[in-house]
Amino acid sequence: MDVKQNEHQFYVGELEKPDAFMKFNVEEDVLDIKSTWVSEDLRGEGVGETLFKEVVEYARDNNLKLKTDATCSFGVTMIKRHKNKLEDVL
Repeated sequence: MDVKQNEHQFYVGELEKPDAFMKFNVEEDVLDIKSTWVSEDLRGEGVGETLFKEVVEYARDNNLKLKTDATCSFGVTMIKRHKNKLEDVL
C-alpha cells in the first residue's frame, strides 16, 4: 500500500480524492489526530491502522507527543489499543 503525506495528513490514493486519510494538527509539540476516513472498498483491510502507524512514526521523527484524547474517535481507540507500544510518544 502506497501511503503518501502532505502537510497535515497521511493518505492513500490521490490527494484531491483520497481512498483513505488520517488528518492531524500539531500545536505546542502535541499531535492531535483530527479525523480518519477509509473508503468502503478498503475497509477491513487494516488501512486505518497503517495510517495510524505512519502518524506515530511522524510523531517520533519530529519529537512530538500524541494527544491521548484525540479529536478523532478512531485515533483515541488506536492509542488505547497500542498504548504499551506508544510510551515514548504519550
